[in-house]
Amino acid sequence: MPPRINIPPVTRGLLAVLVLQSFLSAAIRYRQWSATSEIVIPYLTLIPQLSLIYPWTFLTSTLVENNIFTLGIAGVTIYHGGRYLERAWSSAELAKFVAITALIPNTLTFATMIVFFTLTRNERWTLTVIGGTIPMQISFLVAFSQLVPAHTVTLFRGILSMRVPRFPLVYLGIVLALTLTPLLTTASFSLAVTGFLTSWTYLRFYKKVFPDLDASQPTSMRGDASETFAFAEFFPSPAKPFVAALSSQIFEVLVAMRICSPFSADN
Repeated sequence: MPPRINIPPVTRGLLAVLVLQSFLSAAIRYRQWSATSEIVIPYLTLIPQLSLIYPWTFLTSTLVENNIFTLGIAGVTIYHGGRYLERAWSSAELAKFVAITALIPNTLTFATMIVFFTLTRNERWTLTVIGGTIPMQISFLVAFSQLVPAHTVTLFRGILSMRVPRFPLVYLGIVLALTLTPLLTTASFSLAVTGFLTSWTYLRFYKKVFPDLDASQPTSMRGDASETFAFAEFFPSPAKPFVAALSSQIFEVLVAMRICSPFSADN
């Protein structure tokens, strides 16, 4: 009897939607291919100039990849990362996390493209394709940084060792480099940065924490006030003091604006 592949429901759904939408996008682009024009599909991917009448794309465009290379990476990321997080949190928490880290980065990147168009009057910005699993991938890395902050990953037979919290910045550098190639659009770096900030902010201040039944703590705790998940921990040691001071000032402003709540002694 062949071994059964056990994939939790949300992860399974994400994989199914990713494959379905990506192959549908490829089929449409193949049928409409033209050597003289670039094909955009505003009802599948988010296009600032064209997609406002397709509001679902602000969420669903995250699960569309336009080439086999990025589709393969996306599939592996969701299969392994989604399974791990769904079992560590719950199906409902993973679904909420994915929705937040898709919707907010897509919306912020949409606004960024509009701002660039306003400043340059270059229509290229409003026809930029906003889509792909980049915000989901970096948000998974941020989540792993919270769950296993002390874990070290060894690569290339011990030549390179790196703690998990270092991976989001490395990922940002890779995305920035790939935006110079046909693999990624100019919106990709914005998606990565906003995905990084959105996922950290949600996990740091808003995500509900499951109570420890053996400890006397309130059941309505939110966020993660631990020093190991401070924003500065994602950066190299020489940059940590500056990042810590800057993030502390920003946090005080957000508390004053009542966007974030100050941590209590229980947190």
